[in-house]
Amino acid sequence: MSEEKYEIEKKFLLKKDIEEENLLKTSTKIIQIYQTYINIKENEEDRIRKSIIETYIRKENGEEKEITEEEFDKGYDENTYIKENTIYTYTKKIGHGEVREEYEEEISEDLYKLLLENNKIGRTIYKTRHVLKNNDNKFKEIIIDIYPTMAEKIAEVEFRSKEFIEEIPEILKDKIERQIINEKKYSNKAMAICI
Repeated sequence: MSEEKYEIEKKFLLKKDIEEENLLKTSTKIIQIYQTYINIKENEEDRIRKSIIETYIRKENGEEKEITEEEFDKGYDENTYIKENTIYTYTKKIGHGEVREEYEEEISEDLYKLLLENNKIGRTIYKTRHVLKNNDNKFKEIIIDIYPTMAEKIAEVEFRSKEFIEEIPEILKDKIERQIINEKKYSNKAMAICI
């Protein structure tokens, strides 16, 4: 299993009236996620994921560079393309709230299928994840999750350190309705087991 690490994260409900298309144009990756829980206890959860990742790439001086969807649309040529790959992961999370222990590792497709067939709890959640461009070192990742089963859009911000936990990324500042990290209705676990 991978090294223990802590996930420092906040979840936000986005305002209904935001210009979603403009916000999503700052994506550098779009990930189709199929997430299934295989263990759920009071203070821990285990899940598996199939992630189909589309990354916007521009080749410059022989090196691949991630670009935004907007940059991709503006400058499409023979050096600009979408790179797609599929990965399978196993993740264990321990704890609740903004700071939790997290162990994650990539697994084979065969192991993913075996765990899915023999250990699935509830339903598999499907979501489209937009990873937004991030030039601020305080944030590890800024994402927007879109679920086909709900009208609301969810933003997640993962922080590099607890010292930055009160910061809001500039790209989200006027788009947040409220923080929802402790609202069960918006947790993936609740969506999977319909609680």
